[in-house]
Order: sequence, then C-alpha cells, then structure tokens
Amino acid sequence: MYKTIKLLIVVCSLTIMLMLTSCKSSYYAPSMQVPLFKAKGDLQIGGYYEPKGQNYTTNSEIKKIQIAYAITNSLAIMANYNSFIDFTTVSGGYLFSGVLNKAYMGNFLESGNIALGVFKPLKHAPSIILEGYSGIGMGRVNQYYGVNFVSNYGSMKLLDSRLFIQGNIGYKRKYFELALSTKCTYVYFYNIEHDIPSFNTSDLERVNAVVSQPSNLMLEPFFTLRTGWTYIKFQLQIGGLFNLTPSKFFKSDAVGNIGLFIDLPNKTWDIFRSKKTESIKN
Repeated sequence: MYKTIKLLIVVCSLTIMLMLTSCKSSYYAPSMQVPLFKAKGDLQIGGYYEPKGQNYTTNSEIKKIQIAYAITNSLAIMANYNSFIDFTTVSGGYLFSGVLNKAYMGNFLESGNIALGVFKPLKHAPSIILEGYSGIGMGRVNQYYGVNFVSNYGSMKLLDSRLFIQGNIGYKRKYFELALSTKCTYVYFYNIEHDIPSFNTSDLERVNAVVSQPSNLMLEPFFTLRTGWTYIKFQLQIGGLFNLTPSKFFKSDAVGNIGLFIDLPNKTWDIFRSKKTESIKN
C-alpha cells in the first residue's frame, strides 16, 4: 500500500506539471478512454477536472465526461465530451520590461468522440485485458489572441473531423488498474476563419500552418493508473501527442489529467436485481 501511495504522488506530480502548459492549440486531444471491460453489462462513467496554469490572471472552466458500456461479452461502445474555456481581461496581461505585453484573451476548445470496439480478458490470466476500438469525432476551436493599449491581435476559429483506431492493454484488479494505450487519429481541419493582422506574425504563422496542411495523422500514446475502491476509483493519466505529418501547426506535446471514475461491473447489476426481487417478495 505504501509503495502504491508513493507511485501515486510521483505520477500526480508529473501530471500537474503537464497540465500547467499553455493551451494555444489548434488540436484539442481528449483524454484517452480506457474501460478495461471483462463481461457483458459492465458500465463505466468518468469525469475530470483539469486545472490550467498561465503566466497571467485567467478564469477557466473545464468539463470532461466519459461513458462506456459492454454490449456483449466481447463488444463495447464508448463516448466522451470535452471542453475547455478560459478568458483573460486586459488587466490580466503580464508586464515585460515595464510594458503591458500581448494578453492571451480567450480560448474555447471542445471535442467529442464515439467508438465501437472489442475487449478480451486473457483466458489463463483474466486480470490482463486487451481492447481495440475504432471511432469518429469532431472538434471546435475559437481563439482570441488579445489586445494591448495599442493593437488588436485578432482571432481564429476552426472545426475538425476525426477518425481513429485505439489499442489498450491493461491489468485490472479489484482496487488497482493500470494500462498502456495508443491511439492513431486522422484529423482534418476545415472552416478555418481568422482576422489576424499582418503584424501578429507568430499567431498568423500558426494559422497558416493549419491552412497549408489541413490533413494530419496524430499518434497519441497514454499511460493510465486507477486506484481506489471497488466501484469508485481515482485516475491519473499522462500521454504524448505526436504529429506524423510534416506540419507545423501548434499543439501541446504532452497531455495530463486527474479524474474520478464510477466502475459498475455486471455483477453489481445482478446484486441490485436480486435485492429488488427480495424486497418485492417481502
């Protein structure tokens, strides 16, 4: 138990470091969904809170929810929704050499995925589970690059469509789970609009990178750790984001999250149904 707590502290520290990064991304990678199902009727619901660190004052709102269900003893469906919003006032700009520099005024990112896949606990080692999923998704990004006392730095918005395949290998016990996952995602950006002035060269370069290369192939490896009680577990997750396409669009290279999961295996429903039957008889 002591070793598990030490491991949680280390992974949690790494996760917080990954989350304290700027979110000026054109692509918003949702947290990896890793159900690790064992039987028909298994249900998993998860939620996340992800604090964001900035070098100026900001107000953030983060919403993440995941749900997955085992339709049969080998087939499962999963879906998720993710959003991140932050806005910064002009007074929240930071000082550089005594002058109010460009303030990152606003950021709105959201995405959603749905997938169908298969799962299989190994016959001679049922604690080890293999999963494979394929799905579709979409994302939306609105960014406002801020103003100072002289200039407006413009804004940008875009949509994206996604196709992905994902593989998980995990180890699942009553109070402890860990998994390694890899997702390969094809992302296509479209409806790209912006009003960035020519003097804002850094943000204009980021938008032009998306316009010149709207099709991208992303590789997303993740490590997942869950621990807690039989039905409720805390999750720590860290991962990377690599573009396999020769494109220079801006993205975060690392992703981290901390979440809470409700895990209801098929046996839970059997217990509930038996208690309900007994109450009816009485």
